[in-house]
Amino acid sequence: MLADLPGLLESKSNWGELQNWLLSLEATDLVRAGRLLRSKGVLPVAGSEKAKSVEIALTASFNPKLAIDAFVGAFSARGMKPLPFASDYGQYLFDVGNPESPIYANKAAAVVCIMGVDAIFSRLPSPFALRDALSSLEILFEDISSMIERHNSHTDSVLIISLPPEDLRFTKQLISVADRAKVNAALYRLYANVYQLVSGMANVAAITPPALRRTEVIQESQRLTYARMPLSDCQLVEIAFEAATIVSAGAGAVHKALGVDLDGTLWAGVVGEDGAESLDAGVSLRGAGHFRMQALLKQFETQGIVLAALTKNDLDNAVSGIRYAPGMILTEKDFVAIEASWNPKEWSLEKVADSLNIAVEAFAFLDDHIAERGAMRERHPGVVVPDLAGDPAAFADILILHDPFATTEITSEDVKRTAMYQAESERRAVANSAHDTKDFLLSLSIKISIRDATQSDMARLSQLSLRTNQFHSAMLRMDAAELSKWTAEGKRKLLAIEAEDRFGSYGMVGMMMLEEGKDCLRISNMILSCRVFSRGLEEAMLCTAINYGIRRGYEHIEAVFVETARNARVKELFMVHHFEKSESVASLFFLSAASEQSFPDHLDVKAEI
Repeated sequence: MLADLPGLLESKSNWGELQNWLLSLEATDLVRAGRLLRSKGVLPVAGSEKAKSVEIALTASFNPKLAIDAFVGAFSARGMKPLPFASDYGQYLFDVGNPESPIYANKAAAVVCIMGVDAIFSRLPSPFALRDALSSLEILFEDISSMIERHNSHTDSVLIISLPPEDLRFTKQLISVADRAKVNAALYRLYANVYQLVSGMANVAAITPPALRRTEVIQESQRLTYARMPLSDCQLVEIAFEAATIVSAGAGAVHKALGVDLDGTLWAGVVGEDGAESLDAGVSLRGAGHFRMQALLKQFETQGIVLAALTKNDLDNAVSGIRYAPGMILTEKDFVAIEASWNPKEWSLEKVADSLNIAVEAFAFLDDHIAERGAMRERHPGVVVPDLAGDPAAFADILILHDPFATTEITSEDVKRTAMYQAESERRAVANSAHDTKDFLLSLSIKISIRDATQSDMARLSQLSLRTNQFHSAMLRMDAAELSKWTAEGKRKLLAIEAEDRFGSYGMVGMMMLEEGKDCLRISNMILSCRVFSRGLEEAMLCTAINYGIRRGYEHIEAVFVETARNARVKELFMVHHFEKSESVASLFFLSAASEQSFPDHLDVKAEI
């Protein structure tokens, strides 16, 4: 346990440094840090103003107030400012699914229901037999199923259920080893049944915390006996971290790109001094940790995380290391960019982000050098910068613990993301050699499809809704279930936009939400991926909506626009097409006496609506 925790907390100069420090703490110290953060409110460190405030409602089989500090510590470590509310002792069966429960009063980002072994014990007679334990677990599953059904019947809010962990204080009350095995089998059936139940639910997730360790049993005996708290700090912290990951991913606050150093990070040695053949990327123990890191990055890359090499080096040396370092797993094709220069790496990251049209905050950054990590955090507090300090054997595990890339679901577009950005590099090369922009766009032979969305599109459209900031008219954040529900109500159309050109497919890059009213057609939301800006796709989308409204007999078109610091492109598009700002409704633009619109000449548009 750290002696000077308050002093260490006060010493953190920026939000990224604070997050990394919190992530490094043992469970008990993280809970203590959570208590200090809660007492102090928001720490005045650089970058904290950009952290999102998140309301969390806690209910439990015990007193959920005892879990608050663990949640404050874990959510802060994950880059959020938690605003927790805890219900009363043991009210979880009443709270979840009851619309009158206080846990639903503030429309929390997530309701977290935590169960300890007392959720099983409380149902048992004393003394109990094997059949009683098995029956208790069966009834608990029925209660959980009922809770979920009641929750979903009145709200779409996120529900996270933390199931009772394995606990030898329960199983070892049965002295028959065979009976203990049967109880454990029943407990794992409970886990499997709950996971199966929630697997198709976008707004419900389950967590299984780690078992209570043998060394914790005596340490935790007073807490269980006097406070009736069945979970250790280690278990509470694991639950809180998993809940924070689920909330962050569900809100679209995920990272999709990784800037990575080369020397000392992906291989042992310095390529500019040693030469590529003298490096070790995994052929001996010297490079074993770097080999694990590369294998992890390859795993992430195949799931849609784009990699960019950032190195203070000559380009020839950097490429030589990637090609010829013994033991390399990653190849040049795994990187969307290799930025080799003697500029500060925070500048190099900005250059790569700009070339890919990705927000800098969508990156994580890996570097074994403390000065490089500090400079990156100072300039870009929103970039996740794990502390790759000490033995390289731990580098991969440090990144895993940060868990920056967790997402609700992987789509086909995610899997193809690296190839898409590489194709974009080819397009930029053509653009640089083209006579003018018009010639460049004509040379692409862009085809765009605008059609009614299907159920299989919802995961990708939800991603666009949750993650897009620059071209997002109404700033509506909706998950797949909410999009499906919106589509089913009234005269509404949810449109999916796909595009391709001679270099390949862009994938599903946009969406529109149209509503037919009595006197007008409303564009309730309009979203386009930043990957395809300035190709005319946004014009084709707006023209399609206007033309659809005219065909339906509307002369008046409305468009919802909620202005932010980053979505000025949408406003510009509306103004170019003669939309006017409503004087009575701040978030509304309108087009009177609408006339048929022509698509840009360089586009081949197939609008099936």
